[in-house]
Amino acid sequence: MTVAITTAEALAWQDSWDLQAEAYLPGREDAFTVMCELAGELHARAPGPPRVLDLAGGTGSIALRVSRRLPDADVTLADVDPVLLAIARASLPAGTRIAEADLDSPQWTDALPHDRYDLVGVSAALHCLPSDRQREVYAEIHSVLAPGGLLCHADQVTDAERLPAAPPALTWAQWWAEIERDPVLGGHPRTERPSADAYQETAWHLDAIRAAGFAHVDVVWRHRTSVMITATT
Repeated sequence: MTVAITTAEALAWQDSWDLQAEAYLPGREDAFTVMCELAGELHARAPGPPRVLDLAGGTGSIALRVSRRLPDADVTLADVDPVLLAIARASLPAGTRIAEADLDSPQWTDALPHDRYDLVGVSAALHCLPSDRQREVYAEIHSVLAPGGLLCHADQVTDAERLPAAPPALTWAQWWAEIERDPVLGGHPRTERPSADAYQETAWHLDAIRAAGFAHVDVVWRHRTSVMITATT
């Protein structure tokens, strides 16, 4: 079932999604800025517009920012939740490709519109999967990256110093409660799954990414408990 909401409504949901998401990836806006800069560097070196995949991207936070930074980029958002995808369809730029893809299954790659991408960005998502599945997803991401392609993965890690933080302005539960009260989105089915909350140490991610076949694995950004790791094929 397709849900019709206006662009203005969808952009307002994007803003509130950003508000609650900050608690799950402190400093996320800075991480996205770095990711967009890396996408721009790829674009400068490539013969044509880069193909960018926002994986498990929810409402498309990465897709939206990359599209604004690189209007000619070929951007795909992949997620499994119908509500989040409805918001994405109404707010992302025309031409953004939307794929309903479930990271719980290795067949998620079959849902993508392209076989290969130049950059795959994923943020605050892989910790929802069990550790073994995270390792598998790294290998699956490697399989959809073009030669010389770039993985950008941002998430919280367990080895960072945890400093006192202010309570979030909006929690995950509060955001979904607002969705339930919405006259349009509230009646729409959603994908509800418990998170594994399988956060890892930075070194664990570095080892898992290398084991998946990546090269030049590095931590390029840190903020409080958050890191962003990049790796090339």
